[in-house]
Amino acid sequence: MKRLKTYLIALFLVVASTTSGILIAEQVYKSTDAQGNVTYSDKAAPSAEPVRVNTAPIGNSQATQQNQQLIQQQQVDEQQKQKAAVENQEAQKVDAEKKRVQELCDNSRSNLSLLQEKGRRVYEIKPDGEYHYFSDEERQQEIDRLEAQIAKYCQ
Repeated sequence: MKRLKTYLIALFLVVASTTSGILIAEQVYKSTDAQGNVTYSDKAAPSAEPVRVNTAPIGNSQATQQNQQLIQQQQVDEQQKQKAAVENQEAQKVDAEKKRVQELCDNSRSNLSLLQEKGRRVYEIKPDGEYHYFSDEERQQEIDRLEAQIAKYCQ
């Protein structure tokens, strides 16, 4: 009778843990005393043997299905976050390029305006710090170059 009770308790624990989806995290030990009574416990007795308990949920397909759906949703969410991050980086690159082009346009127009003023002496400072004043021919070449830049960048 005592042996039957022990088996029933062990069977109940295994069935309860597997059908409810609760996983047993601790080790289970099986020991047999001198009278032949089998005992299952979470504490190891001197003659106890570890027992492998199947902790996979049985008959709980709804919970398993929900877990799979949650995992799939998390994967979809992660992919969407990565896609949004890539799109955001690309948008930032496009914005930076537009800003660079606008600055080129603005600078070219400003410099062209200065070059076209009559009576104004135009010069550039060389790397050694000397001033180089533009001749009429150099001035016209720079005007042509700036007009080409304006045509290219200012649309």
